[in-house]
Amino acid sequence: MVSTTQDVPITAAPQIREDHAEAILRLLEAHSPPDWSEIALLAIRSPTLLHPLLLALADDTSGEATETLRTGLARRVEALLRSAGCDLLRAWLLLGQWSPAPEMIIAVERHSVAALILAECARHLAIETHYPYPDEAYLGGLFHAFPPDLTTVAGSLAELPSPGRPIASHLRLLSPALADCLSIGAITDEQCLTAHPLLRIMHCARLLVRPDWADAASRLAALTGLSIEALASLRADTRYLAGALPDDGPDDSPYPYITEQHTGALTHPGASTGLTTFRDAALSGLVRLVFDGVEEQSIAGRYKLACRLLSGIAPPFLLVTDDGRIRALPLGIDTATESFIDELELRLEDEASVISLAARSARPSSWAFDSLAVSRSLVDLQIGRRLGPGGFDCIPLRPEADRGVALRHRCTGLKPACGESLLGALCGAALNAWLKDRRQRAASDATARRIELRFREHARKLAHEANNPLTVIRSYLEVMSQRHRDATGLDAEVAVIDAEIDRLTGLVRALGNPPEPGPEPAHCALAGLLNELRALYAPTLFDRRGIQFELRVAHGLPDVAMPASKLKQVIINLFRNASEALQPGGRFSVVAPGQLIANGVPCIEIRVIDNGPGLPQELLANLFAPHSTSKGGDHQGLGLALVREILAESGAYVLCRSQPGTGTSFQILVPTHESS
Repeated sequence: MVSTTQDVPITAAPQIREDHAEAILRLLEAHSPPDWSEIALLAIRSPTLLHPLLLALADDTSGEATETLRTGLARRVEALLRSAGCDLLRAWLLLGQWSPAPEMIIAVERHSVAALILAECARHLAIETHYPYPDEAYLGGLFHAFPPDLTTVAGSLAELPSPGRPIASHLRLLSPALADCLSIGAITDEQCLTAHPLLRIMHCARLLVRPDWADAASRLAALTGLSIEALASLRADTRYLAGALPDDGPDDSPYPYITEQHTGALTHPGASTGLTTFRDAALSGLVRLVFDGVEEQSIAGRYKLACRLLSGIAPPFLLVTDDGRIRALPLGIDTATESFIDELELRLEDEASVISLAARSARPSSWAFDSLAVSRSLVDLQIGRRLGPGGFDCIPLRPEADRGVALRHRCTGLKPACGESLLGALCGAALNAWLKDRRQRAASDATARRIELRFREHARKLAHEANNPLTVIRSYLEVMSQRHRDATGLDAEVAVIDAEIDRLTGLVRALGNPPEPGPEPAHCALAGLLNELRALYAPTLFDRRGIQFELRVAHGLPDVAMPASKLKQVIINLFRNASEALQPGGRFSVVAPGQLIANGVPCIEIRVIDNGPGLPQELLANLFAPHSTSKGGDHQGLGLALVREILAESGAYVLCRSQPGTGTSFQILVPTHESS
């Protein structure tokens, strides 16, 4: 294989020896909104930051998570950071930065550089050997450099694997190839020949980062197909990108930046008693801001992500008192268990349950499997069996209005990285946010109901008053018909007007009542409807003003799949708009030429055409949206918006053509009754 190292541009800047967390904190303050893409690039170059982020990503149950991580690591991490928000990221980064011991700083810094060198080497080897997922190789290198005892190096940031347990077991979203790569470990040259390409890349990367890599140079060239010169260049480039100094690390270590005296498990940076109190007091104020402005549908996601980043454990169930009962908040942590807790109907005054005790007394309590616990509360036993072995802890919460409890599964030897106090503050902030949103929605719903009732009462009064003149008009028509019995065609015209009065009466009555499906057929005959509208509206809107009205309808048209009242409302709106646009001597045409196929659906075409001045250009850009109007009187600028809305209800379409000085045409396509 011909080397292509020189053809691959090195676009990343050299890695400066500056703490990534501090750099991200500066970026959060520098811009509003922050530069999330730059923050993501910093995060993926720090093992102690990226590992807990990947653990949080493992909660993503969508089928796209694994593939996205293989092909778009930076994009996936950026989306996660955006969903976390600035305040949660500040709390997480400050928690991890809290005054570590000097020897820990050395171990973490040296180890991060070693991991970066291996990760960059694996990524560039993937590019050179045409492996399609270089991000996957980068991840493999980043976490393959963690010896088992040092996987707790970021213990303050996430739940990390205990010694002897592979990282892959905690990262369900990793591809099978990467999971195998992290679990299997070192392989031989012979095994490389039949192994997955990712395992071969990692094997070669581990050899290439060693100080004595030259001893294996010929083996590496044979395994990768690259020349020794290309390998040397690649090695130098990747060390430069990781910010490694030429003399870093002892020459005899396979992980050249980790010394033996720093391979023990590291404790939480703020573990000393004196610092923990001040740390929790400072961070609890920041944690309360994590849910500010977050809507209900986003609270659950933010809460689960915050628990993963700050505590490293699964999010506790949040319980709140409601009319004397203790209910689980529907946060989707475990929907089945949340429903099960509600079905138990636990009462606040229950003297036997430790959950009720914690809610009443605001003091922590715990439950474990023993004979005393079983005899005192069967509810606690059922919840404990549901959560699993080890029992559970109850963290009392004092939300703004109600009493609450955070119910946490107790895992043996596993404590929240942030401490119990800060975990309680986080759970309380999530509960407060949920209760606040519920109160706001209840108040908003109550206001909407009051406004609706007032509107309907007002509409009923208007409908009652409008019926009086309509009754007078109907009576006058009856009298006129009796006086002019010999007038030819008068009875037919009176019948059309009478039908329109009935339609208007129905519309007015509907103002004061909720919409209900009526008995009106869902289809109508187009020819009869258009002839009826011409007889009713042509004399008043067009003939009286000297405007020529023309109606042409093809014979034998099938019914259209639209109620007659709805189609009338559409046509009348277009009639009215045209009559207002045309001057005396103008021409207005309504044509129904026949059927056509629109998007595979048989439709009847209706054209409404005038030769007026055309529509203003500024109106054409958003013609069918509600807008202000300069017509005055009872015009509200809603006519065309209603036309599109009514047509859309029946699956019909409307198109418009308009030219200044030549007129406007509307083309309506209504599905046939048979096609529906």
